Amino acid sequence: MKRILSNTLGALLLIGGLIAAGILTGLVGIHYPRVTENEPLNNPIIVLKADNDHLHLEDGRVIQIDYWNLRGTPSTLMNITKHRVEVHQDSSGAITVYGNEKGWICGTPWAKLITIPIIPDNVYRNRKQFLAEGSIHDGDPP
Repeated sequence: MKRILSNTLGALLLIGGLIAAGILTGLVGIHYPRVTENEPLNNPIIVLKADNDHLHLEDGRVIQIDYWNLRGTPSTLMNITKHRVEVHQDSSGAITVYGNEKGWICGTPWAKLITIPIIPDNVYRNRKQFLAEGSIHDGDPP
């Protein structure tokens, strides 16, 4: 009985030592990505219409756009953000528009020869993305 306990303890110490050596050398990883679907926008509002110069919001505001951060057309950008934006206005009246952009999760930081998934790393899929700058449109809606 004493010999079995001694052998078991020795085997556990050997395995623990090998895992510790693997972690220290970078061959063994104990972290793994846990993707979390999140909502980065604090107060999202629906965009009814987007064109080159204006955003028409659900609450009736019309934002005249001075600068687009475009990777396509405004309507394509609205489709990516699912027609939901967050609007910030500073003390001077300038408007900044943010959208929800779905991100891509790279698995390279967790790529190890052997992975023992013990410790989760929360990775948020969605990111708050700058879309445009402008001001409140004065006058009749275009």
